[in-house]
Amino acid sequence: MNFATRSKIPRGTLSLIELGRLKPTTEHLENLADVFHIGLLDVISAPKVRIEKIRFRSTKPLKSRSEILAFVARELASYSELEELMGYEQNLNCVNSISNSILQSWNGNPESAAIMARTLLGLDSSKKQELIRDLCGLLESRGRVKILRVDLKNPDFFGLSVRDEILGAAVVVNSWERISIERQIFTLAHEFGHLILHKDDYDPLQKEEEIRREGEANQFASHFLMPRSLFEKEYKDALGLSLFDRVLKVKKIFRVSYKAILFRISETYGKRYLGTISNRI
Repeated sequence: MNFATRSKIPRGTLSLIELGRLKPTTEHLENLADVFHIGLLDVISAPKVRIEKIRFRSTKPLKSRSEILAFVARELASYSELEELMGYEQNLNCVNSISNSILQSWNGNPESAAIMARTLLGLDSSKKQELIRDLCGLLESRGRVKILRVDLKNPDFFGLSVRDEILGAAVVVNSWERISIERQIFTLAHEFGHLILHKDDYDPLQKEEEIRREGEANQFASHFLMPRSLFEKEYKDALGLSLFDRVLKVKKIFRVSYKAILFRISETYGKRYLGTISNRI
């Protein structure tokens, strides 16, 4: 569904408003407020925060990119105002500290970077009790990363991250009900990976992510959420179950998608192993 349809404003009328050739009516403004899930005053006022350095996570280039950025700017402004009132420090000091420590020795290996990140955040990858139960709380309290969950009814947009010298680091996740919780959790970890590994790549004009960088962020997220030692232990503990039940059991433990589990099985034991097991069920 395109923006004109969602806003209930004819395409021609919307174009004239965007060009400044037509003054929007109160009804037009109310319709726009409904689309963005914001108040009427927010529509007529300029965003207090301008997002300069971002990375998007989407399945394809977005026609609604500018809409999303405008919405996120307003949400981030409110978040920052709350932090300021509560006396919280708004900068990149914590994220930069983690990033610098990792980049000095990660040698291009996302798995080692993920384990180092867990350690720097106070997690022990060898203990079952160190499964990440509250990723939002962990990144906010120990990583000083702002987490924004926004309900944007767009199946192609999963999330984005912001790296601002003044406002600090932020990760925005699309919490629309059609996007699974597992996808949202993985997006959080994925964008955190970008904040840590790719701090010099935040370019607002770059609309398509580099495949290699995306792959590194995916691997980082996988090992950040499922350290090898923990994954192998839980997978071995499920021995005797069918592949289907085994995957589901481990999936529930780590709260990731079944695709993430299958990828890790393939990565750890090889594709031939996965195919052999699949033929038995």
